[in-house]
Amino acid sequence: MLEDVYSLSPLQKGLYYHWLASPGSVMYFEQMSYRLKGDLDIGMLEKSYEALVSRHAILRTFFTMEFGETPLQIVNKDTKPVFICKDVSGDADFSMEAYKKSDRSRGFDLHSGSQMRLSVLCLADNHYEFIWSFHHILMDGWCVGILVKEFFQIYYSLCSGRVPELDKVYPYSGYISWLDGVDTDKTLGYWKDYLAGYDTVSSLPRLKPGMKRGFAAGELNFSLDEKTSQSVHRFCREQGITENTFIQSVWGVLLGRYNNNSDVVFGSVVSGRPAELEGVESMIGLFINTVPVRIRSSRSTTFTDLVREVQQQSISGIAHHYAQLAEIQTQSDLGRNLFDHILVFENYPVQDMVEKGMADEDKSGEIDLLDIHVFEQSNYDFTFTIMPGNIIALKFDYNAVIYEEWQIDRVKEHLLGLINQVLNNPMQKIGDIDYLSEAEKEQILILFNQTTADYPDDKCLVALFEEQTRDRPDKQAVFFEGKTLTYLELNEKANQLGDFLRHVYNVKGDDLIGLKLQRSEWMIIAVMGVLKSGGAYVPIDPSYPQERIDYMINDSNCKVLIDEELLKTFIESADRYSKDNLEVINRPDDLVYVIYTSGTTGNPKGVMIEQKSLYARIWYLIRHYGINPDDNLIFYRSYSFDAAVEEYLLPLMVGAKCVIAPNEFRLDILNNIINFIAEHRITKINMPPVLLGELVQYADDECLQKLASLKCVVSGGDKLTIKIVNDFLNRFSAKLFNAYGPTENTNDSTNWLAEQQPDYVLVPIGKPVENSQVYILDANVKPVPIGAIGELYVSGVGLSRGYLNNPLLTSEKFVVNPFRCGELMYRTGDIGRWDC
Repeated sequence: MLEDVYSLSPLQKGLYYHWLASPGSVMYFEQMSYRLKGDLDIGMLEKSYEALVSRHAILRTFFTMEFGETPLQIVNKDTKPVFICKDVSGDADFSMEAYKKSDRSRGFDLHSGSQMRLSVLCLADNHYEFIWSFHHILMDGWCVGILVKEFFQIYYSLCSGRVPELDKVYPYSGYISWLDGVDTDKTLGYWKDYLAGYDTVSSLPRLKPGMKRGFAAGELNFSLDEKTSQSVHRFCREQGITENTFIQSVWGVLLGRYNNNSDVVFGSVVSGRPAELEGVESMIGLFINTVPVRIRSSRSTTFTDLVREVQQQSISGIAHHYAQLAEIQTQSDLGRNLFDHILVFENYPVQDMVEKGMADEDKSGEIDLLDIHVFEQSNYDFTFTIMPGNIIALKFDYNAVIYEEWQIDRVKEHLLGLINQVLNNPMQKIGDIDYLSEAEKEQILILFNQTTADYPDDKCLVALFEEQTRDRPDKQAVFFEGKTLTYLELNEKANQLGDFLRHVYNVKGDDLIGLKLQRSEWMIIAVMGVLKSGGAYVPIDPSYPQERIDYMINDSNCKVLIDEELLKTFIESADRYSKDNLEVINRPDDLVYVIYTSGTTGNPKGVMIEQKSLYARIWYLIRHYGINPDDNLIFYRSYSFDAAVEEYLLPLMVGAKCVIAPNEFRLDILNNIINFIAEHRITKINMPPVLLGELVQYADDECLQKLASLKCVVSGGDKLTIKIVNDFLNRFSAKLFNAYGPTENTNDSTNWLAEQQPDYVLVPIGKPVENSQVYILDANVKPVPIGAIGELYVSGVGLSRGYLNNPLLTSEKFVVNPFRCGELMYRTGDIGRWDC
């Protein structure tokens, strides 16, 4: 027989649909257990529970969609209570945790019966474990205290032969009726305005986002010490704010730092009990709701100003706490991805409520509460719970599949550090807050950047090349379309060209020499000839649009432009100039080249790289990639890109062979690369991710045979994918490196030797290369912790001198390095995170 039928509250609907999608899930299963010591009457306990179920309609409720598209909750007039009593006092094999886990695995069938059960386990020596289990769709935590109080009131009365004196019951249906009067359109309009312009999910740092699946419960309990707790109480009184507002503001600042964003959103659980509804404080049901909280601040905002603004927003939003979260999410472009974790401010300490509920002046001292534990699991991977009191207790519940214990512990340290910062100086600007410990800053600023390596820092590239000429004069240095140059031949021709440039054009250190030549052996001679002369070269690809070529020539104001015409003039008179090594006039801080970046916005920018920067980087690359004189490196890309330096200069600095691809190579680049590698036994190649992906997909067994000579494949310039990496490692025997670095830091800043990483979504870019530093900083140029998002800054010996003829942009992008006295660092504009 039915007693009542009514609709679901907004949150109930969400929980019901979630259960429909996964009836066997333990999500939203609530289990409160506590241990008592006393002389209890089991029969009276069962009768007490029966009376409790009979008293409250919500405990006799099930849910259905059999009467249309809208779910309903049905109240049975009579429902058999689920009361379980078990004596385990003599069972040596009994495990309390196993029992609780088994109880949770039973779950609930929301379509029938009661959605609550009480288990009483009889232990030895008059000890009892009470386990209250229910689906969260029934009620919120506040109700547990009410039910426990009534349960013991009934129990004490029955034991004494009295009629229980209980408060009036206000059915949950009254709240559902009240909800019908809420102006939904007005509420959704409020949330649309509240969330306008927000477009990024604000997450906690996680090392391997997105790939791991499943749930494993993790928990971290901690508290503010008494002094700090009292300081929070005092600050909130002085500012006229709630402690909830204080914690939300602190969390918003921390979340902003984690995401390098001054505009963040997280979920907050609100009580949802309208003060104007009669009897709402003692009503049993689900009132809480989850709503978004948006915290916006600027660098100059003080913490005091922030908490006042958050408090005002909180007050303005109270009238709109009754909308279903799914409906609120539709008001944002992010939809269900609006936030991925929640904060819960518990104003009902469970232990206090249970203790008060058990209290009875006639039974004082007969029953003692020994222990209490609450299990609950939402569908969020992280929940931050605050329990106010004289000592403010805090708890992180997290998915241990997603977050590691040390990460959660570090979040705790950051939170405590931030709380102390704002309490010590509440007028401090948000941008000035520093919440990292000295040990953590040492780790990410110093230990992660321990890259110092010895190299001959007093030499220039010409000296390194001439060593190869001296040691292996007859070895092939360059090959192009059937023509070869030995190291001796290349050196002599470069000497002649260098001598020509000195005598005819009076070239000196830092003079810029334009090179407008097709890829060929003469292009290599020209590069080495410019270096021999003491000047710096400016590569200009003849295939560029004429407008771009003209701009580069005019902007660089080259002392001379070596094109086909000038090269012809030199060749005709080459015998006039010495083949001997020229006197080295360069210093390590002279320019070696100026390469113009792509110029995706505005005109291209000329990046000035010095001799010492390129020397140090090549010295590193030789050893990192294991390049030796027996290697053959392919040169097939435009030398106007700095990455091509690895193709035409790197081999010449170690005695290896530079094999130059024909200029029409790109017309069928994939097939040409495969055949070229096979023909010339290429051992190292640089490939952008797109081309590498095509090669991996194309490479059948016959193709792999052709590519058998490869020892080293380097990819860079764009994002590698996990699929490309894993497919490569499964099929190729060569090593794969992922290189990252802006032109402004001499090609590579970081490098990663690939390994299969099934838990990654993004391929790592590795660690800082030798004599280079990498910093991940927030918008306030402060370091962010491991796993948090920030902007990449690079520094070290590879750092460019700046942009040619553009001091304003140079000062904007090359800024003072606050971590290394007297040095600069470059703002890459790229976003990254430490992943170790």
